[in-house]
Amino acid sequence: MVISDILIGPMAEQSYSADPDIEQILRAAFGEWPDVLGEDTDLPALAKEAGLSCAASLDATANILPSLHFAATTQAGSKTETKDVLADAADLLSRLYEQGLCRYVYMRFDKTDDVF
Repeated sequence: MVISDILIGPMAEQSYSADPDIEQILRAAFGEWPDVLGEDTDLPALAKEAGLSCAASLDATANILPSLHFAATTQAGSKTETKDVLADAADLLSRLYEQGLCRYVYMRFDKTDDVF
């Protein structure tokens, strides 16, 4: 199984306490997101409970920054309020990535021999 995930660390909420709720902004744009603030970000441990082992992991954060800059409507570090939920989410993610509070990862999980 191969996944990609956006991992937002718990420090993000403290850093952006003046902003509207991070979870609210991201869910408005992208729908349900089970662990927005990364409280369960130990994905290999969660996968192990399901009988999978992490065979590979790649931090792709640097590769997606240009896309976020293109999608964002403001410069990183500034704040905006728009009626476009996707633009607001892109702005927020861009700021989080720029400040190292968010990572984008690819992971491959293989079924372990002792399951099923």
